[in-house]
Amino acid sequence: MLTAASLAGCKSKNRRRDRTPTLGDLNPPRDAPDWESRFNVAFDDSYTPTSLNLQGRAPNDVLDQQLFQARLGHAALVLLVRVEQVWGRGRYQGRQKQFVEVLVGETLLGSLPKDAPDRLLVEIDSIDELPGALKGEIMLLFVRWDSESEPPYHHHLMPADDDVVALIKAMVEHAKAEGVLDKQGEETGGKRGKGKRGKRGQNEGGKRKAGKKKKDKRGGGPVEPVDDSNPGGSSGTPILFESSGGDPGAGDGEYTPPSVQPDDSTGLQDLGGEPKPEEPASGDAPP
Repeated sequence: MLTAASLAGCKSKNRRRDRTPTLGDLNPPRDAPDWESRFNVAFDDSYTPTSLNLQGRAPNDVLDQQLFQARLGHAALVLLVRVEQVWGRGRYQGRQKQFVEVLVGETLLGSLPKDAPDRLLVEIDSIDELPGALKGEIMLLFVRWDSESEPPYHHHLMPADDDVVALIKAMVEHAKAEGVLDKQGEETGGKRGKGKRGKRGQNEGGKRKAGKKKKDKRGGGPVEPVDDSNPGGSSGTPILFESSGGDPGAGDGEYTPPSVQPDDSTGLQDLGGEPKPEEPASGDAPP
């Protein structure tokens, strides 16, 4: 299992060891892509208390696998962190929100901003009270930028099991070998996730557009009510979606879980999959 010692070893690869640990926040790069509401489910500012079952075929296991795939495919950063402190509602400056203070370890995907702090105060949007047992746990933090939010990103936190971390590292290395990512873990051809619309705040002519008023609170979180009837489910994570794939209560082989497959944002989500069949030319319909 991953331990505090392994996290400390990871830090030496990514952070200066002579720095005094600082508590702060992450700031997006200037060319970070705009936030889109389709990411609300995967980056819900919440956490998954249970380990990801990579081999599970139960509906909830499959959905968790698809959400993991979406997070990995669209994350700007994937970090190994250690929970240093847990703040319940009303326990941090009297605010009726829940937070965890985490120590940043190894960067598995993407590049940390140069001014990134050693410690982050991460808000957790969960209907359940955060357990004090989270303190000391090694977890994965998936981050996608949202410069219109405060703080300027959305995230998801989940247990960093050895097999999941190994899978992420293998997929990143494979993506580098395939030329999808560069040596720094950024998408080739430019900054990760950079769109074709140019820099934020500029129109097609390059002129600066009128600035938007920043949101005064987070715009993330689940877009559907959380189903907390299953104690083994992911706290704060949407469990059920509308689907025409069958009844979740049906027997094995009859249920088709809803699809939350990511698009071609990074290419990670397509590696190792079967190649898509070529479409027949127009007028040459298959028999």
